Amino acid sequence: MANCETNGHLRGVGDKCMMCKTPMSPLRMSGSQMIDNERTRQITSEGWTAQHDDEHDDAQLVEAARAYTWAALCVVKFRAFSLDIKLLPNDWPKEWDKGWWKPSDDPIRNLTKAGALIAAEIDRLQRMG
Repeated sequence: MANCETNGHLRGVGDKCMMCKTPMSPLRMSGSQMIDNERTRQITSEGWTAQHDDEHDDAQLVEAARAYTWAALCVVKFRAFSLDIKLLPNDWPKEWDKGWWKPSDDPIRNLTKAGALIAAEIDRLQRMG
């Protein structure tokens, strides 16, 4: 959790303070905090629960994480434009709807999504024993 820039409230899930709705800068959070917030958002907003993740037992979460990591690399290293990274990557999970591919021009956002997907895969593997 990070502090609200204006009033010092604790930050909630999303990009605004839960108390006063002041925009929160992601630069004020560590990478691990951003990943944790994204994972919480995936669960609460998208419904990607542990039970749902357990159905992806053929490395789909890793493939999706790799795709978002590649999108971040393209923006940082190759200065790719949004049109370039919006194309569905070859390593996007074949079983997943292409509408779920939502890369950003912001490499931090792409890495945050990748990190949350990696965290979900780690949790899934640990549940499987």
